[in-house]
Formats: sequence, C-alpha cells, structure tokens
Amino acid sequence: SMPKGGKLQLRATLSNGDKPKESKGWVIVEISDTGIGIESKYLDKIFDPFFTTKGWGSGTGLGLSISYGIIKEHGGNIDVKSRPGEGTLVRTSLPIPRDS
Repeated sequence: SMPKGGKLQLRATLSNGDKPKESKGWVIVEISDTGIGIESKYLDKIFDPFFTTKGWGSGTGLGLSISYGIIKEHGGNIDVKSRPGEGTLVRTSLPIPRDS
C-alpha cells in the first residue's frame, strides 16, 4: 500500500543453494515497496483467510491467503518482512523441477 506514491521493485533470480529433492534449484521473486508497511502485530496474520485491516466493503482479505496456498502447493515458500513507515518485502521461492 502506497497511498502517497513510492517505489515498487520486482526482482527475480535463480539460486542453487539448499536445493530441495528432485529440484535443480529455486526461482526467487522479491517484491518490495516503500509504502506504509505492516505493523508487527499483523505480520503473523496476513496469510489467514479473510484477514484484513480494511473497513467493511473494502476487500476480502483473500489475496495473500490464496497466494500462500498456491506457493506451498508447488513446494515453495513465501516470507514477508515489513516495518511501519519503511515498506514491505515479499520474497517467494519456488523449486525448479529437474525435468524442466
């Protein structure tokens, strides 16, 4: 969330470190912003279905829950780091199958 604008970055890399079984490595995608950030009291809840800090009628709180499920179903990981007033970093990693 960047209500007053800001910087949004997308970065994609490949990694061979800590390869999971039957994998050639990882595709890592990082999305960061300089937005309002997420309060620490909410960080452990952001992947819960229907969790939102928005008011009634302003969203369902399903986006991160669905993303989490898709990433986990594919053997990946998602991690969020954030500080209020400093922005947020979302890091996803997905294994690269050996047969690709």
